[in-house]
Amino acid sequence: MASIGEILNWLFHTRPGVACLLAGGVVIFAIVAFVSEKRGQKRYYNHEPTEDDGGWSLFGDLSSHDEANEKKNK
Repeated sequence: MASIGEILNWLFHTRPGVACLLAGGVVIFAIVAFVSEKRGQKRYYNHEPTEDDGGWSLFGDLSSHDEANEKKNK
């Protein structure tokens, strides 16, 4: 039990411990955001690009937008 107390003391009462907590939180939220974005792309794969999309994509999959525009122009 004392070792758990030492770990918690280090995490919450030292600068490196707090930095580890913050860095860990950023990493966890980045992973959750990435997984959520990929699941959303998989679920809504038939989404037609609109003018509101602006041609910008976080994951750089602009090829799907270009293909959709080529189909519309034909």
